[in-house]
Amino acid sequence: MTHQIYLSKNYEQKVREGLLGVYLDELTSFLLQKGYPKRYIRPRLAVIVELNDWLIQKNIRLRNLSELQIKNFIQHRSKQTAMADRGEIITLDFFLTILRSHKCIPLLKPEKKTESEIDKLMNEYKQYLIEERGLSHASLHNFLYYNRYFLSNLFGSKYINLNRICVQDITKFMREYTHEHSHAVNSMMMTCLRSFFRFLLIHGKVLKDLSKCVLAVPNRKHNRIPQYLSAKELSQLLEYSKGETPLKIRNYAILLLLVLLGFRAIEVVRLSLDDIDWKYGEIIIRGKGARQTRFPLPVDMGKALVSYLKNGRPSCSTRRFFVSSKAPVQPFKNQTAISSIVSRCITRAGLNPPKKGAHLLRHTLATEYLRKGATLAEIGEILRHKHIDTTAIYAKVDFTRLHTIAQPWPDSSIMEV
Repeated sequence: MTHQIYLSKNYEQKVREGLLGVYLDELTSFLLQKGYPKRYIRPRLAVIVELNDWLIQKNIRLRNLSELQIKNFIQHRSKQTAMADRGEIITLDFFLTILRSHKCIPLLKPEKKTESEIDKLMNEYKQYLIEERGLSHASLHNFLYYNRYFLSNLFGSKYINLNRICVQDITKFMREYTHEHSHAVNSMMMTCLRSFFRFLLIHGKVLKDLSKCVLAVPNRKHNRIPQYLSAKELSQLLEYSKGETPLKIRNYAILLLLVLLGFRAIEVVRLSLDDIDWKYGEIIIRGKGARQTRFPLPVDMGKALVSYLKNGRPSCSTRRFFVSSKAPVQPFKNQTAISSIVSRCITRAGLNPPKKGAHLLRHTLATEYLRKGATLAEIGEILRHKHIDTTAIYAKVDFTRLHTIAQPWPDSSIMEV
């Protein structure tokens, strides 16, 4: 199949001449599958023309093309134009992948890295976290990072003797670390250390339970009042976020998931096409610790999801429900992307709350249920909290019930001496 997307017949002829022309249709098909519009593909083919001319000029045969020569070509091309801005770097990467698949150029040889003792231990710990603890890949980063940092800080490049770790080592590390970081970071670090020390004990790598040496951080999570949008602000946000463009259709569906069903940002990322049971009107939420919960799908939510599938979602092979709106079309990598979407929607709606991330809408859902008379236990069930203590923070925004327990101000006559 020949793609008629080139600027002119002369340009097409030039593109197809030489060593590389036979693979251009495959490259074009690849870019179209990735969601690139035709108008963006045309200028990107200039890098293939330039590579073809460069190979002829340097008298390099395709089968002799090496990684060093490719780097030399990129250096040569970069002097002529801004390759990254024109999308030529990624186009060249795609094209080289195609050439390697046809064995036209040598496959990349993976770099041989010597695995350190810390690497080996972290790989074992990672398997434990995935298989036995059911941690998500998003959570793995913190658990591996803090414990790798602890071991590197303690042993450096020396031989690791886990049974030599003592209370003094742990206490010294925590004092130095907590002095320079926030309460939230310190709390996470200590949680990760306790988990790692329990792993070492369970797997017989140490003789003592070192997790007991990690002191608890004072629990200050109830010191602050959770941020949320008022009913009027929420209505304004949803009204301003409606639209008929693919981007607005997608973002509106994401906002409804957060505010109607209390999705966490990572749960939006994980949502799959297979998680919607259209026949029974249910949706599966894949939460923390590999837990799955089935919830009834509200009518408005269902309509928004259908609208996205019909009019907003680009054609792609992934089973993830939400994908990027720009090429290359792919699933969101992490929850940060969802919080960024929410933040932009809030700003465009003319709102300016202290916090603008995805969790703001989860808090908004909880406070809205409080206004309607729901109990904390019911809210905890809706938000899929494992412990009631987590839900207790919302008692601070239940002003109606707080008024019933507030003590009256003493009468002035009583205060007289």
